[in-house]
Amino acid sequence: MTVLLAAAMAGAGLTATAGPAAGAEEPPGGTVVELPVSSFSRFTVDPANQRVWIVDENAAGDGGTILGYDFDGVLRAQRQTEGRVSGIAVEPDGSRIHVGQRDSIQSYDADLAPLGSTPAPVDDCGRDMVHTGGLLFFTSQEGASPQECAAAMGTIHATEADGTAPQIIMYTSSANHLEAGPGGMLLTAPERSSPDDDPNIGLYRAGHDDPESGLLEFLGETWLGSDGTGQGGLDFRDAAFSPDGSTLAFADAGRGTVLLGTPGLAVRENPYTPLPEGAEPTAVTFSGDGKWLARGAAASGDTPDLTLEPADPADTRPPVETVFEGAATGDRVVPRGVEFSPDGRTLFVVTADAAGTAYRLHVLPAPDGLSASRFAEGTAYEPDPAVAGEQLTLRGRLELDGPAPATTPRVEVVREDADGVHTLEPVTVGEDGTFTVRDVPGLVGEAAYRFRYAGDSLHRPAEDALITVPVVKAATALALTAPQEATRRGGVKITGTLEVRGAPLGPPAVLTVTATDRDGTVRLAPVTVAADGTFTVTHTPRARGNVTYAVGWPGDGLHEGAEASATVYVRR
Repeated sequence: MTVLLAAAMAGAGLTATAGPAAGAEEPPGGTVVELPVSSFSRFTVDPANQRVWIVDENAAGDGGTILGYDFDGVLRAQRQTEGRVSGIAVEPDGSRIHVGQRDSIQSYDADLAPLGSTPAPVDDCGRDMVHTGGLLFFTSQEGASPQECAAAMGTIHATEADGTAPQIIMYTSSANHLEAGPGGMLLTAPERSSPDDDPNIGLYRAGHDDPESGLLEFLGETWLGSDGTGQGGLDFRDAAFSPDGSTLAFADAGRGTVLLGTPGLAVRENPYTPLPEGAEPTAVTFSGDGKWLARGAAASGDTPDLTLEPADPADTRPPVETVFEGAATGDRVVPRGVEFSPDGRTLFVVTADAAGTAYRLHVLPAPDGLSASRFAEGTAYEPDPAVAGEQLTLRGRLELDGPAPATTPRVEVVREDADGVHTLEPVTVGEDGTFTVRDVPGLVGEAAYRFRYAGDSLHRPAEDALITVPVVKAATALALTAPQEATRRGGVKITGTLEVRGAPLGPPAVLTVTATDRDGTVRLAPVTVAADGTFTVTHTPRARGNVTYAVGWPGDGLHEGAEASATVYVRR
């Protein structure tokens, strides 16, 4: 390996601070910091210095910004640069923070005091930069416009960042993403989005100084090309290695979350919960302790922008989902905008507004550090029992320990009955924790209502609550209007109504009618009830005296039966 010489270079605009950043909001259990930047390039977590480093390339101006926050979200260092900046990487021992500029790599200490500069090929498209295997790797690409940058030739370089010229290790035909993995692994992935592309994704191991093999050991490669069905190509947003290096996760705007096995990069079956419909993947990361997988997304409205779930597929705990919506939180997670602290206890998330001009840093406790949530005992419902086809009202309460969540909690509800599982509309939880569910059960028997709370950025998911409600048939009533007297020649005419509660009838109701006189009982022709519930019974009596007419309906699967009678005195 070439031994590189050091060249010190003084910088300008150093600012160090020890207090909260201006515009910071600090809800209990979490922190949201309004970042003093107008654009975003990259951010990285520095375990040695307990810092989160963020670079603003300032695409609209000539200077950039470097920000250093501690793990509580307090701004500890800030530096304005004379030229635009892009890409940032940290030495494993935290001794040097490397930041990309147009024609050099600038190095700083943890207070952002300059330590020196390493020359680098000109870059107009935004450098990517990682440190792995004892070397700093970075990209260079010239282009006067975003269109040119999308397909311009570029290079990937390796250096010790000590002042001498870096070595070219690879030529590229598009913008490239670099991702560092355990054991000196280095991933290269082209950032292009056409489904017709056949992007080459390569995996290497860095840190070798063998003249025969060069600085990189080839481990594997794959092409995520089009398969002829529109599923293919690579709309790359982010990548992350599992802590043991066995799995590589991609955030792909078209495919969702893609898992590759190492070292061969074979596509693996994805056991994780799909992101919500309408959520476009933007970021992915594993916690350093291997417990959690965090995925960021760009979504609107109530669709979650952040999903955390156990990294072990055998752990069936439901995901914790968070919605970012509005000026206080930002509207979406930026590409490559999620990282964990080394111990896995804290998740750092960068969000942007819909216009991409305002950015925020969220410091969130990982699920193991979240407060508890539960459903209170004693869910009530009315009426009791419930009636098939009529509204049932259930009332419950969600209890949240610790701080209140940033967004209003919503409870998911499903009804399980003899006809299967039915998902109801989620309900909003009030400030006192109460919620109300209204439903119309459609079957007689038992309806089991299951309440679910998926948790939020400050609370763990609640254990499901289940309440079983008996459901009975709806009541019906028959009413008859009959004359007091009639004649045999004129006949008898009785009108009536069938009142049905609950679900409307399917086929029209057919009534049984009998007439009982001094000679016994005879069955008359059945009578069909009209759509408005009315009906008419006509009869020519066979004898004088009292005749009793009995009208009945046996009911159906959802309605009770009903009976009514009327007595008419029949004259000659």
